[in-house]
Amino acid sequence: MTTIYNGIPFYEQVTGYSINKKYGLLHRYIYEKEVHPIPIDFDIHHINGDIKDNRVENLQCISHSNHKKLHERELKLLKNNTSGYRGVTKIRSKWKASIDNNRKREWLGLYNTAEEAHEAYINRAQEIWGV
Repeated sequence: MTTIYNGIPFYEQVTGYSINKKYGLLHRYIYEKEVHPIPIDFDIHHINGDIKDNRVENLQCISHSNHKKLHERELKLLKNNTSGYRGVTKIRSKWKASIDNNRKREWLGLYNTAEEAHEAYINRAQEIWGV
């Protein structure tokens, strides 16, 4: 699939990201054109996790180390995790969200769906770690 931005074609790769040989990755190109140049050692993060959503309001410039930590947290799950999300467990018919902050567990609440609990976890993680 091809995406045209400012008359420039960006081609979707197997990874899902769109790229142009001359201008690079589409989300980075958009951020630099619409917001400001990306500092060295910084990445552009898709806030909602959808790498095809390249709207400026969905792009966030964060340090490479924070970006890496954010995605490591999303990917690392315990072997017995049944929710599919970090910090989310099922209690009876509800989903509990909690997060570890400075070696202390914070209760984030009970939610009707695992996705709602995960959203609470992500929002708190962004407050704590700025990612």
